[in-house]
Amino acid sequence: MTGLVGFGGGIGGFYLASSLGAIKKAMGTAAPGYLIFAALAVIALLGLTSVKKRWRTTWGAALQGARI
Repeated sequence: MTGLVGFGGGIGGFYLASSLGAIKKAMGTAAPGYLIFAALAVIALLGLTSVKKRWRTTWGAALQGARI
């Protein structure tokens, strides 16, 4: 889990800022960069939504009898 959190911080803290800066320098505005990242977020949401049922039937089924 720590690796995923670090990865998310790296994307948001370093890559997002540097890519938006490069796009703004090249095009004069950062709007296309925001649109690209918004499109990537929608693609990620669709991907997670498509595998959600499989995750729940495979991982969740193993935990049905667990008493936590």
